[in-house]
Amino acid sequence: MKNLRRIEWGLLIVLSLLLQGAQMQPIEPEHRLLAALHTLNVQPEAFTLHHGGRLRQAVQAQQLEDWVQRLSHGLGTGNVHKTVGRDGVKYTAVDQRYGNTVIKFIVIHDRLGDKYVTPYVSLQLMGRGVPTQSFQTLKRRCTRLLQSYGIIADYHFSIRGRTLNVTTGLAQYAQKVLTLLGAREVEGMRTDRTVSLSARSPVLPAGIETGRGSMNLQVAARMDSVRPAVVLTIGTPIITIEY
Repeated sequence: MKNLRRIEWGLLIVLSLLLQGAQMQPIEPEHRLLAALHTLNVQPEAFTLHHGGRLRQAVQAQQLEDWVQRLSHGLGTGNVHKTVGRDGVKYTAVDQRYGNTVIKFIVIHDRLGDKYVTPYVSLQLMGRGVPTQSFQTLKRRCTRLLQSYGIIADYHFSIRGRTLNVTTGLAQYAQKVLTLLGAREVEGMRTDRTVSLSARSPVLPAGIETGRGSMNLQVAARMDSVRPAVVLTIGTPIITIEY
């Protein structure tokens, strides 16, 4: 059964890459990371696509709640839960109707005394296993909707998987990912139980600046605490899920 699932998601990746190539469209970063996991015989377990940042164009504070409700309705996340705390107001909405993908929408208003505000907006598409074609459709729809509200989506994508057996050391697993993506290491951390590398890949979108230079790829490998397996997590430009 596990081999059958591996064949199915492997074919899904290949088909997606072929379709994008035939249409002369750029290959999505998540497809490149999935292909790397597939090459290394790593079974995907969880993924997250995340946009987070403050609004560039201010809105009136008294209209913010209506703005949040309209955007949530457009995303399909339904009812918004409002929490008022000492540091501000938090709006949260979650929807689980999209196959193996959950949408989580958050707005944080932390400048209560201002007439015009630029709240922090977070959108996450989270799922188990492999992102399906419906995930790509949902991503495009969310991107268009955010843009209609003056928000340019700046996505971080992370995916975590597990090996079926251990064939090499942690550092070798992490280094193989860099090799597959043509990446150059910027900085890293290596211990007996965990390896984390930051790198720059020419096949991935522009990333972020660090003290050591520009990076758009992060790879983390650790030993499974329960059974003999390696947990491998890849993120672009950085990892935004637990690894």
